[in-house]
This record gives sequence, structure tokens and C-alpha cells, in this order.
Amino acid sequence: MAQATFVKATPAMDMMARSLMRVNSFLAKWQQKVDAAMNTIKDEIEANGVEGIQGLSWKATLKTDKDGEKTDWETVARNMAIQFGTAGQAALATEKAANTTTRKGATKFRFTPIGSSSTAVNSGK
Repeated sequence: MAQATFVKATPAMDMMARSLMRVNSFLAKWQQKVDAAMNTIKDEIEANGVEGIQGLSWKATLKTDKDGEKTDWETVARNMAIQFGTAGQAALATEKAANTTTRKGATKFRFTPIGSSSTAVNSGK
């Protein structure tokens, strides 16, 4: 693995990064409050055995999506190829190669305050 190359931050970049650290800390604290409030509302809905709760200017519902099915077509094809012997297995390998594409990996921006764990954000850049 190649060693990462760093450049020294400009004073403006350093100030912006310090601001980012403060905002990330603030958001994390508020996210905990949001999660706690949502969990309290969800618990109340479940405790009452209802679909939701309605307040003066809000309503909250708790619904579960229908279960979905996912077929493991690779296993189906492999099992069918076994039934057809060597010719089936060769055909499977050919078809798999012809229908396999490579997707580009995501580029991740990681901002790590020194002495803390990293925060990774997927970005398209």
C-alpha cells in the first residue's frame, strides 16, 4: 500500500477545519437528542398497539414494509450446472464472465480530528 502524502494546511484551511470539528461535535450531540426523542415516540406507538400518534402540529407513524424476496441466482445457476455436469459448469463460467461488470469504488473523504475516531463520508469526487 502506498504511503499517503500530506501538505501543510494554510491558516485559512486550519481555521475552517477547526470550525468543522466544532460543528461535528454539535451535530453529534443533537443527533443523540433526536434519536432519543424518536425512540420515545416509537416506544409509545408500540406500547399502545397503534399505527401512530398525532399531536397538535405533528403526527408520527410506525409501519413495517412488506417482507421481500431475494433469489440467489448465482447459487441457482451453480446447482443447475452441477446437474448438467462438466458442460454445465463450463457454460456457467462463460455466462458469469460475460455478464460480470466492475463498478467503480466510492471515493471517501475522511476528516479526523487528531486524537479522535474518523468520520467517513461517501462523496462522488
